[in-house]
Amino acid sequence: MIRRPPRSTPLYSSAASDVYKRQSYECASWGLRVGSSILDGLLLGLVSGVASLLGDAAGNIAWVAFAVWNAIYLQGTTGQTLGKRVVGTQLVRKVRRHPGTEHLVAPGPATALLRRIAQILDSLSLGIGYLAPLWTQRRQTFGDLLSQTVVIKASSPIALTGAEPNDQAATW
Repeated sequence: MIRRPPRSTPLYSSAASDVYKRQSYECASWGLRVGSSILDGLLLGLVSGVASLLGDAAGNIAWVAFAVWNAIYLQGTTGQTLGKRVVGTQLVRKVRRHPGTEHLVAPGPATALLRRIAQILDSLSLGIGYLAPLWTQRRQTFGDLLSQTVVIKASSPIALTGAEPNDQAATW
């Protein structure tokens, strides 16, 4: 029998694993999702207004930088945009770490970008994709389905780790 040395750091955050093990997470309602989108839009509008005072080029750079930071970087690393943080929701992805074990992880910036691009389908479908959370089992938009993410209720943010190199996407 080969014994492995004990790990000095856990494979995953205990908060995220506890939520998954207890199956206590709840998919966010359509109203919460709309609320966080409205807040993110208002913040983007505010940044755009302030950035316009800087002039055309600098203002556009500031606006795009904020949009990328909020929707791609912040959401990818923590699962929350500023709007999601205020309303208490979080974007997560489920991965399989070891045979028989599944964990919730932060989506990562690449998945957050993929989800944002996939949301074009939500718009191209005459907005039906944005209404999909009203009838899909896990309240997912088309963008969520394509990026294999789910928005959950999280009144206090769950400390999510990122995916590890050997993680495999797990189906919901």
